[in-house]
Amino acid sequence: MARTLNYRAIDSQGQPVAGCPVVIMTRTKGLIPGSEPPAIGRYVLGTTVTAADGVWSFETDVDGPLMAVAWDPARPDRRQIVIEPIMG
Repeated sequence: MARTLNYRAIDSQGQPVAGCPVVIMTRTKGLIPGSEPPAIGRYVLGTTVTAADGVWSFETDVDGPLMAVAWDPARPDRRQIVIEPIMG
């Protein structure tokens, strides 16, 4: 069953970040689909980009806890903007 994730990427001052790439991945380690030889770890479900207001959306069929990581493309040398736990 598909679910849609909707969140907002913000910077350290609480301001939304536009055009920010977001990577959505599993939060817990498991068998990585299609890995050869079979490997255990977190795996990336996909990517998206934030809108002008910092909002991003992603649809997935994976249940369980996920996380999203984002970086400000204007400041790639800085730490991640957002690491959001996405429950259940």
